[in-house]
Formats: sequence, C-alpha cells, structure tokens
Amino acid sequence: MSLHVRWRHGTPLERRQSRDVGSIFAVHRDWLLTGPDFNYEGRCDILRRSDGQLLRALNTDDGTVYCAYIDPSDGRTVLTGLTDGTVRLWDATTGACRLVLRANRRRYSIRLVHMSKSRIVAFCEFHAVKLWDRATGDLIREYEGGEVDFNIISAHGDCVAEIGLDGTIQLWNVETDQRRQLVVQSMDLVETLVGALQYDGVYIAVYAPGARAIHVWDSETGALIFELQVGMSTFLTFSISCGLLATLSRRENEASEVEVWDLKSGLKVQHLESEGDQLSNIHMDPRGFVSCTLRATLLMWDFGDGIPHADDF
Repeated sequence: MSLHVRWRHGTPLERRQSRDVGSIFAVHRDWLLTGPDFNYEGRCDILRRSDGQLLRALNTDDGTVYCAYIDPSDGRTVLTGLTDGTVRLWDATTGACRLVLRANRRRYSIRLVHMSKSRIVAFCEFHAVKLWDRATGDLIREYEGGEVDFNIISAHGDCVAEIGLDGTIQLWNVETDQRRQLVVQSMDLVETLVGALQYDGVYIAVYAPGARAIHVWDSETGALIFELQVGMSTFLTFSISCGLLATLSRRENEASEVEVWDLKSGLKVQHLESEGDQLSNIHMDPRGFVSCTLRATLLMWDFGDGIPHADDF
C-alpha cells in the first residue's frame, strides 16, 4: 500500500504489524488495545505504540472481545467486554484477570465498557446497563429496558455521553451517579438520524448521515462550536481529541481519506490519502492517530513536535 501524505507538522510514522489487527479497541499514550482480524480468536492484544510490537495477549475462553478500555491514569488496568455477557478486569503487565463481572443473565453482548476512579460501567444489548464498585465488584445500580439508546454512547473520564431514544443528550457522571441534560444548538436530534457520537470530556460530536454533517458542541454549554458538511461516502467515521476533529471517509473500491480539522478556527490542518488498501477506523489522541486497514495492517502517525494548528498547514 502506498500513502500520499501532505503533512506540514511533525513526521508521519507508519508501522506494519505482522499479527492480524482487525480492530482497535483503545489507544493509550504508550499502548494499543487491538483485536485480531474479525476477532474470531476471542483475544485482546496489548501492543507497544512506538513500534506496534505485541507485548501481551489477554486470552478469553468463553467469548469474543467486543470492546475494551485501558485506564489512562495507570496505563496497566484493562477492561474488556465480551459477547458472553461478562466484563473482565485485567492487569496488563502480568496478563492476570483480576475480576469477572456478569453484566446480564441472558449472555447479551457488551457494547461499551468504561472505568472511572472507583466505578465500572457496562452497556449491553437490549438496553441494559450495570454499574459496579471497581474495588469490590459489588453491583451499585442496574438499568433495564430502554432508558438510553446504547448504539449512541461515548465515554471519557468520569462521564458517559448518551443520546436517548427521545433525542436528548445526557451526560452521566458514573462517580456520582448523577445525570444532566445538555440542550444543544442548531440540531433536532429527534428528527435527525444519528449515526455516531464522540465525547472527549470537552466537546460532543455527532454525525448525522441524513444531514451529511458532523456537529460539534461544547459539552458544558451546548453551544455549537463547529459544523462540517461531508460528502457522499460508503463509510465515514471520526474521532475528536485536544481540540481537533479527524474524519476518515471512503467510497467503495476507492482510496481512504483522512482529514484533520481545528475546531476553534474551523480550518483543515492535516490531510492524507491512501491508495490500494482501505482504512477501517481511526483513533486520535494528543500523540497522533492510529488506524488499521481492511487487510488487517496497523498504521500509526505521530504529531511529532506538537499538536497541529491551522497556521501550520
């Protein structure tokens, strides 16, 4: 695969991974949590971010890993959600499973797992949510039956952002178990089909395929910060972090395109295209962004000497 890169800030860093990387679950400044191609093996791999080398495989016996999270505060505590309905807490340095929690009795798949300082939360199929004490594994609270739309959730720090079935955005602080509704400008989420949601602790971004637009709001005030019109594509995903929005789009049998936008200025700050192989997802943080291809090749780019800004492009 050849990459045509226009990169004016920092050096693009590409690494190839010999093991299959079919999915990227989570990104940490030092590590990556990935799954094998299509994740049929029921495994979560911990890769070193600097070179993509495998450090440890967290092997599961009874289910396929659907989602995972790594605690950014210590970089060694990993949480996985499995298709057998269990949530497992791991020590990434030893590979030991420290805690197994049963999210539901019917073996529903886990759609999202997250940790705060003292809580573990799991969102399951069919609108089930469980909240546990992280130290003891004791169940604190359980939600059943359609209180939020679990296909549209994103978590950061102590908070989970949700778009409910009634079209409202709520921020749920899992440490205090308190919720607040966020009233946003310039978009009726009840009338608009929502395709994806991203929350980074500062901004909330929503992709509306019907409107062909990504809207970004301030998560405290609900003020509209940025609106990006997107063209027709067979696939679009995005990531937000450190005041940037990265979009990945592709059309069938065509090149993938990654664009990075500065949210304050509304200007494009980075751009790259790929030929041949197609990118399947993107994760961004202050260090750079990570993606993998449909042929299960891991790709990484660093921002180099700092986060890009509009005047660097």
